[in-house]
Formats: sequence, C-alpha cells, structure tokens
Amino acid sequence: MRRMAGFAVLLALVSCRFSGVAFVQDDRLQILTPEDRATVTLPLEVSWTARDLPPGTTFALFVDRAPVAPGAILASLFSDDHSCARDPACPSPDALLSLGVHRTTRTTVVLESPLPEGRPSSPETHDATLILIDASGKRIGESAFAVTFTVADDG
Repeated sequence: MRRMAGFAVLLALVSCRFSGVAFVQDDRLQILTPEDRATVTLPLEVSWTARDLPPGTTFALFVDRAPVAPGAILASLFSDDHSCARDPACPSPDALLSLGVHRTTRTTVVLESPLPEGRPSSPETHDATLILIDASGKRIGESAFAVTFTVADDG
C-alpha cells in the first residue's frame, strides 16, 4: 500500500507542468564597465552593449534601488504623487535622478555620485541594475542586468 501511495505521488509530480515562467537567459544586454565587484572612483562610467531590441526601447539604470516590477511603468515610482499620474511628462528626468534612476537611449551613463541626491557617498558597496523600457515608460519583460561595485574612499 505504501509503495502504491509513493508511486501515485511520483506520477503526480512528473505530470506537473510549469507555465508563465521564463527560464531562458536573456543575453541582449551585457554590462561592460565597471567589472562586477570592482573598486572604482567617481565619476564612474557604466556602459553596456545591446542587441536585438524592439524599436523605441530605452534603458533605465537603477542605482541602489530595486527596479520597477515587470510590466510596471516608471511613473509607478511616484505612486504617492497624484499629480504625476495626471502629467504625461511625468516622471521627468530630474525626478527620476532624485531617486537614483537614469533613463537613457544611449549605452552609457556617467555617475557623478552612485547615490541619489542628498545622500552621502561612502566606501560602501553599490548596485546598478539595468532594465529595458518601452516608449510608454513600461518595463519590458523580466530581465534585469546588474553589477555591484565599491566606490573607493578618497580620504
């Protein structure tokens, strides 16, 4: 009887299917600089290569913060700001920068400071996460490309 129950459980597990989960590695982007776990000085250039992207795709580099969720729009970072929801120009580049988010059409971002404005820089570890954004400001897919670095203490 025990063997039969074990067989039934094994059969149920084998017949399970996964759907809606992407297990394919996305290699459309590759961060070139800085190298992962490098010690760097400011200003710092974060650069990457990109290929096979849909027309109108831009990039968003999130520094020391989690990116927006897959399918979310950049304006969701300002969910407490109801005026942003009514303004088609929101979020502005300056508003994004104040949160440590750099949106660009280029494959390079220069970080004068790895942290959002008003936060002190220190010799700590920082993360930069790159995602793809469509023309409407919505995150494309689940892929995220990240690098971790330490800013050298000048003192």
